[in-house]
Amino acid sequence: QSLARMPAQTDRWNRHQQGALLQQFGNFLGYTALSNDLRLNRTAAELVQAMQGEYYGLVDMAEVLIEHGYNAHHLAMARQLLNKAEPLQDETLSKSMRGRHHYRLGFLAYRQGDLGQARARFNESVTVYNHPDNPSLHALKTLRPGR
Repeated sequence: QSLARMPAQTDRWNRHQQGALLQQFGNFLGYTALSNDLRLNRTAAELVQAMQGEYYGLVDMAEVLIEHGYNAHHLAMARQLLNKAEPLQDETLSKSMRGRHHYRLGFLAYRQGDLGQARARFNESVTVYNHPDNPSLHALKTLRPGR
């Protein structure tokens, strides 16, 4: 199975809508990756592989793993997904989504204990999307210097 067989959307609105659907599917696959059900993981592995070229799916899988992962393997998997997603960013990403990408990387660094990298990514997020809704603003207040 491959998501590459999906018809390529030509206008921004349809690409955005397709991305939103892939994001929801990526969210589902992220929770599947957290499961201890080996049969479910084997079944989902093919779908995760099919998602490899889809920015929205990759970042939502990663976000679930970052937020809810309970071991180093989950966080390493999230890092791999975000690394694959980074070159897939295009003009359909809003400032909010571009800022959120840096927020995810900052939150991942925080979960991995790298507070300096976390601060740098949260600051980059605010540079890209300086808005009260950006969660990086709260993260930076929480990570005061010296913490």
